Amino acid sequence: LLPELRYTYREYRSEMVRRESGPQPARETDRDWWAQRIPDLPDPPRLPAESRKPLSRNGTRRWQWFDKQTRDALFANAQSRGVTPAMTFAAAFAYTLACWSDSSRFLLNMPLFGREALHPDVDRLVGDFTSSLLLDIDLSGTTSAVSRAHVVQDAMRTAAAHSHYPGLSVLRDLGRYRGVPVLAPVVFTSALGLGELFNADVTEVFGTPAWIISQGPQVSLDAQVTEFDGGILVNWDVREDVFPSGVIDAMFAHHIDELLRLACADDAWNF
Repeated sequence: LLPELRYTYREYRSEMVRRESGPQPARETDRDWWAQRIPDLPDPPRLPAESRKPLSRNGTRRWQWFDKQTRDALFANAQSRGVTPAMTFAAAFAYTLACWSDSSRFLLNMPLFGREALHPDVDRLVGDFTSSLLLDIDLSGTTSAVSRAHVVQDAMRTAAAHSHYPGLSVLRDLGRYRGVPVLAPVVFTSALGLGELFNADVTEVFGTPAWIISQGPQVSLDAQVTEFDGGILVNWDVREDVFPSGVIDAMFAHHIDELLRLACADDAWNF
């Protein structure tokens, strides 16, 4: 039997809300920073859209597993150019979005993971411990994979430095400024550095996972990268009814080809 929890997720959220309702100079500073940028923030990627299909809540998944050798080669090539593994995948994803979007500048939604150590049992809780970060990605002036990676990495660092004001609040402010609701339906999620998606204890008890899907409200495309089975799993969870037939398959193939190119050829980063 599992030991009894002495702390609940509800208690955790109540404490976080209490803290957020108090004085927060960092939040106010970051809110002012975002407020100055609201008039110039771009739209999310404007990808080909399907208006004839009936909308549903069903999602589908595309996935590709990279073995340890391919992972290590990709990471080594990236790190020699000052690019982190997570931003390598994010930049390749952003490049694919730019190739299919009508603009090379767009907002990318990126979840941030964080559990505050409010109690010794916090790490044993099941719940949502994420917040969102909005990245202003502009690849219009880039000419190579390495330049794209540095643009995305700089955008991430800039937004993360002002993350005390969360992305959801930024979207609400942007909607008020424009007079219409604004969504960020394209998401990049990196779980690199958090360990295996399913550790040995989980698979020993429940067996090997046969089917995985993630679905978020108002999310049409969620690209995810995580450590899995000794390598790296890249998958896209997609609202299939949002896109014309064949578009997601072509985009995903382009994304995987780009990652393999950067792993297998050192000079590929120059193009």
